[in-house]
Amino acid sequence: MAMEPVGLAVGIAGLAGILSTCLDVIERVDIYKDFDRDSRSLAVQLDAEKLRLKKWACDVGFRQGKLSNDHHTALNDPQVRLMAVELLSVIKAICGAVTTSELGLDENLATVTRGIQSLPKSSESRRQKLVWSLRGKARRTSQVENLGVLVQHLHNLVPPDSSFPGGEATNKSNETCAYGIGVSLRPRPLELKHSSSISYVASRASTDLVSVGKGDGRLTPATAAETRRDLRAWLACPPPNDLLPEAKERRINGTCDWIIDRPEFVEWLALNEACKIVDDTERLLWVNGPAGFGKTVLCARIIEHLRSISQTPVVYFFLSSEFESRDNSYAAIRAWVHQMASSDQITYQLVREKWLAQNEQFATETEIVSIFREILQVVPGAILVLDGLDECTWLGKAPHDGKSLGRFLNTVIGAITNTASRLLVVGRDEPEIRSAMMCSKNCEELKIDPEDVQSDVARYARSIVDKKLPRKDEATREGVSKMLADRSNGQLLWVKLDEDSLRSWKNKKQLEDAINEIPSGLDHVYERNWTGISKLPEPIRKRAYSLLQWAAFALRPLTVNEISEAMLIDEEDFNFPEDELPDEGLH
Repeated sequence: MAMEPVGLAVGIAGLAGILSTCLDVIERVDIYKDFDRDSRSLAVQLDAEKLRLKKWACDVGFRQGKLSNDHHTALNDPQVRLMAVELLSVIKAICGAVTTSELGLDENLATVTRGIQSLPKSSESRRQKLVWSLRGKARRTSQVENLGVLVQHLHNLVPPDSSFPGGEATNKSNETCAYGIGVSLRPRPLELKHSSSISYVASRASTDLVSVGKGDGRLTPATAAETRRDLRAWLACPPPNDLLPEAKERRINGTCDWIIDRPEFVEWLALNEACKIVDDTERLLWVNGPAGFGKTVLCARIIEHLRSISQTPVVYFFLSSEFESRDNSYAAIRAWVHQMASSDQITYQLVREKWLAQNEQFATETEIVSIFREILQVVPGAILVLDGLDECTWLGKAPHDGKSLGRFLNTVIGAITNTASRLLVVGRDEPEIRSAMMCSKNCEELKIDPEDVQSDVARYARSIVDKKLPRKDEATREGVSKMLADRSNGQLLWVKLDEDSLRSWKNKKQLEDAINEIPSGLDHVYERNWTGISKLPEPIRKRAYSLLQWAAFALRPLTVNEISEAMLIDEEDFNFPEDELPDEGLH
């Protein structure tokens, strides 16, 4: 805060005026509605500083709104008066700077009290408590600390224990001080660098005041952690899953590296070098391929590579039929926003301010999209990665439907337009996805062919053969792994699902015959499973059919408990067998 210039000829009347105004302001300042023990502690500290200032004013000769004739002799010095006025001006500004609205409290919550406040009432909302913790408490703490420093320097400048000629600190006229009782309070010791320089103190107080005005609240680790948990809840971010670490763990060393040198990927990534250039061009890369080509593992490798070379945020989301998020592709935007808020301080502050300004328990879809757009405007060059969009249950919805993949992709593409952000989508080639992606004028398509993953399949097949046939000689293992890779037609999933045909007791010819008998493609896998189910005994087969029906037509993935309860429903019997309900311990 810039001090107003005050001449050295500040008179006694001027000093009395600013002191009177300052005492009136500080009398009105109080800790507002208490939310915890910390705020009660601040209330006590504030009351103590108020009392010290009142006692100082009384002891240096301030009575009934003006300085008495027998005021402290130091106040006759114009420079001392000037510095006292500056200190009092800062005190006045500090005590008046933090309003109830800045503290995040409603005006009707503010109470003017004297002394210790009551404990919080159960009716006070959690949001009000959090706003107090995040915004009010930090500012109030800084306010009280600054007030204590300034009051102490008033004591140092005009020591009350030598207030009057003769060194007595008592009230000569035996009048009761207008702002306190007639007992002198000794100033507390305070260790400060440059404590003799009042100008330095006033300057430091001004800096602190600016900090308070900007809301530079200092949060404790516990408060910061609680804030992030509540932000995640408000964003309705999908629960974390292990898809990325699992995909990274499944990857065989040396696989998936081919994509890093592909021209389409290199060109898309080269835009990262010019991330500061913002135009109306979308930076999109669509990596697509047939089922079983290891696209999720490939996506995990891309994320790993991007994070190793990019100086900008790299955020990702995996849509999977295994999780409830498959029912809402906008879960990806919520996850992206949360990841950027967790790793970037600017984004965190932006999201926190949005959260504090809202009263809803969860951010709406419209709010999330709006926040997402704002983030991409202030965070240059963010890289967004999305895998498994083809597994979303919204696939096949009409384009005009709010729950269509086309509308979702248009929303994301629109958000990155006129920014330096980039979007990578990995999945199968579905017409709805193709229509939305290729409408963009700058979408690079990278179609995965069997030739692209040939070396990956060879490495993967060899790793399975080495695991299943460790006692076979090198020539046998090499020949069997080559047969697996050649028959797979690029489908790593085919190799994985057919590893059961590899038995250590089989000789080389038997192993080769078993591989040659396996049909190509993945249809045979489902056919084999269906044949196995059909051969089960009647009660078990009926139960298996029921399981498949519930799994196929459920609106979301079911828990074990839910499936177990659903299995007890008999469409021919309206009585529910409660005695057969599963134990609570099932998950």
